[in-house]
Amino acid sequence: MSINKKNILITGVTGAIGSELLRQLYNKKEGYFITVLVRKSWKNKKFLKRFQGLNVVFGDLRNYNEIVAACSGQDYAIHLAAVIPPRAEYSPAEAEKVNVGGTKNLVRALEQHSPNVFLIYSSSVAIYGDRLKTPEISATDPPKFCPWDAYSQTKIAAEKIIRNSNLNWSIYRLSAIMGIGNHKVSKIMFHMPLETTMEITTVRDTSRAFLNSIGKEDQLSKTIFNLGGG
Repeated sequence: MSINKKNILITGVTGAIGSELLRQLYNKKEGYFITVLVRKSWKNKKFLKRFQGLNVVFGDLRNYNEIVAACSGQDYAIHLAAVIPPRAEYSPAEAEKVNVGGTKNLVRALEQHSPNVFLIYSSSVAIYGDRLKTPEISATDPPKFCPWDAYSQTKIAAEKIIRNSNLNWSIYRLSAIMGIGNHKVSKIMFHMPLETTMEITTVRDTSRAFLNSIGKEDQLSKTIFNLGGG
């Protein structure tokens, strides 16, 4: 057993990006102790069976007491868990509790039990609002509050919690993620004009970006990036 192994916590590990990140990280597991925080369900247990040796903590981000065990002694935390569109638009109260309240609980637990952790957070370019007339986006552009977009509202609020915390952090604002395989027609597609310029990236490349951030905290500390595929 290597004494140089790093402790890594991942939330949202059963989602598209989280599951791909786990696969990539698991292939390098000799260098890491991997903790995953997931809700307790038959589906999640079945998915995690293929990954032997993980520290699995069953808990809900909305319940602080349930997540504390996952937040102790971590060197890195990659926070991917979120209620995303279209579900976030149909259930804005749930999105608020998970995306904002859950992030607040996670930050609090890490501050108390892993104060030296490097937290990497998955946000979204949705926070910039309508960029039809100004498609070139910079990470220094201010967020735009959109009253009709519950998801972006929660991401703006969660980013603020992280930026105001006592933790070391980096935030990745993700562009359109393709390759998930379960895209469905939804009314939220009409939120975006057809002529809108988009930059997409794949699940694999997005996951690789999070993986490659491990060990780079000196370069990434307190920075925000827009993550796209070119």
